[in-house]
Amino acid sequence: MAGAGSGGRGEKSRAKFTILDVRARFEAGEPFTMLTAYDYSSAKVCEDAGVDMILVGDSLAQTMLGHGSTNGVTMDMMVHHAKAVAAGAKSPFLVGDMPFGSYEVAPQEAIANAIRYLAEGGMDGVKMEGGVKMAATAKAIVDAGVPVVGHIGLTPQTSSSLGGYRVQGRTAESAKALLADALAMQDAGCFAIVLEALPQRVASYIVSKLSVPTIGIGAGPHTAGQVLVYHDMLGLFDAPVPKFCKQYAQLRHDAVAAVRQFKNEVAARAYPGPEHCYKVQTAELRALVGDDMAVRDERPPPAASTLRVALGSDGGGGPHHAVWVVDEWAAQIQRIQADGLSVIDAESGQKETVTSVAATVPKGVPGPWMGPRQYADVVVVAVKQRGTAAAAALAAKLLAPDGGLVLTLQNGLGHVEQLADALPSATIVQGVMEGGATLRHGTSTVVQNGRGPLALGIAQLGEGGNTTRAAREVATLERMLAAAGLDVSTVEDIEARVWAKLMVNAAINPVTAVLGRKNGVIAKSARARELVQVVVAEASAVAEARGIKGVDPAVVVDHVVRVANNTFENTSSMLADVRRGVETEVDAINGAIVREGAAAGVPTPVNALLCTLVGALGEPPLTKSRTASRR
Repeated sequence: MAGAGSGGRGEKSRAKFTILDVRARFEAGEPFTMLTAYDYSSAKVCEDAGVDMILVGDSLAQTMLGHGSTNGVTMDMMVHHAKAVAAGAKSPFLVGDMPFGSYEVAPQEAIANAIRYLAEGGMDGVKMEGGVKMAATAKAIVDAGVPVVGHIGLTPQTSSSLGGYRVQGRTAESAKALLADALAMQDAGCFAIVLEALPQRVASYIVSKLSVPTIGIGAGPHTAGQVLVYHDMLGLFDAPVPKFCKQYAQLRHDAVAAVRQFKNEVAARAYPGPEHCYKVQTAELRALVGDDMAVRDERPPPAASTLRVALGSDGGGGPHHAVWVVDEWAAQIQRIQADGLSVIDAESGQKETVTSVAATVPKGVPGPWMGPRQYADVVVVAVKQRGTAAAAALAAKLLAPDGGLVLTLQNGLGHVEQLADALPSATIVQGVMEGGATLRHGTSTVVQNGRGPLALGIAQLGEGGNTTRAAREVATLERMLAAAGLDVSTVEDIEARVWAKLMVNAAINPVTAVLGRKNGVIAKSARARELVQVVVAEASAVAEARGIKGVDPAVVVDHVVRVANNTFENTSSMLADVRRGVETEVDAINGAIVREGAAAGVPTPVNALLCTLVGALGEPPLTKSRTASRR
């Protein structure tokens, strides 16, 4: 099976980064970069990005092989991966990590293994852990003609003797020992030394005492170079990363979304499409099959039954599905009928327009525009909390008498119960989605900021409902949404996700409304983040008291900041409501936390204060009293 990445791409190669360049950068005070790589593709990324040095790290035991520590790899395994890296990276200086057990027994064995890296693996040098105790071995390898990078501080291969993965050098005694280790490796002839997990000022002190370049990983900004683990900095795992690691991407999220979309498109027979299929001349086909017309170019029918979807705000759908838009905003309906619906991705600027949208105001339901089947299989409720009752009444007209699905994408708490009471035969599906969107004034164009994944979960089974049937209907809905390009999945822990989203909304919406600023203020302002932390801490305590599992306040706060960054220029819906002088959702969001907290005996003073402040902002402007004063 051949992939598109086979062979070279013809890029112009850059000059080889050598040990002399390391020294020259160090003497000029110019930082250099190092990343780990373990195979051809990761090495090629580092090559094309202009990384100066690549470490074929023994961390591949964890990142590539799933081991619990770095000690599960052998010299043969490391050389195997080194060859792949050398094939993908021609310009960086390549360093092979000496694995545990390859250099500790005897200097002659260490020399032989180091030479293997250069002769078989295509490396330019090696790295080895250790200080004073391993200095003689390091010198022997250097004397054999192999460049060596030392490694002191947190040494993963011997982390068990350090008490685990801990910051080193926090006492004067241990810092002095680390300096002795660094000087010993320098005297042994190491051309550079890695400093891992040291306090910044301790690392800076050690750097000042050395005459060779240092490479920091969790050692502050004063080292000559910096190194990170490829998988950590690109977000390829869902596990927590060390404090020192900055994640420059979240590729695992993107990869899971892409694979899930592939799965769903195959299930819905949306992939492969005509553009992915090879053709044959009709004459050649007839020569093969004669008049047997069983062989056709036509696409097979969709695997899932079609759905008739009514959206209570705006919408669009994939192929094979009838989609209706119902909105009480008559002017907006007219714009949709005239111009269709357009969505612009804020990041890429890409615009997608759906024309000929079936749209109407509520009084048009039911109507001939709905076709011969005068009901919807799914009603999507995308209204503010204040519109839930009206949306439920409209859904009752749209759904068949024996039920159907109601997908609610609303914020806050309380709407599920309200919908279930009004629609006893319907199955209520809760949707939790990340991201923000802004309607361009006077148009039917929506600007989408930071679209994230959509989680679906059955929140309420209709009266007499069948769990298996409901699950099947939700699966059909999931496939429909996935075919339309959404990163969607059905989950069991929907209540925990609702609470996590509630906390995000409780932090972003009222804080931005009170400050009168866009979402980016939370990413920029330390004091705004302090307020966010208190709001989330109160909500988390309430969730815990209610028995909601799986909501980590620290994770939520990090997520809030990430959302604020992703939607930096977005005006929150609550701030928009305050500016328009209409009722906000603060009572359904922070107010819900306050009410749930009171029921559970958990105080929520900051959430209560935010309710009061946002409520006051939404009140009509004060006017001077006309009552005459008494003298």
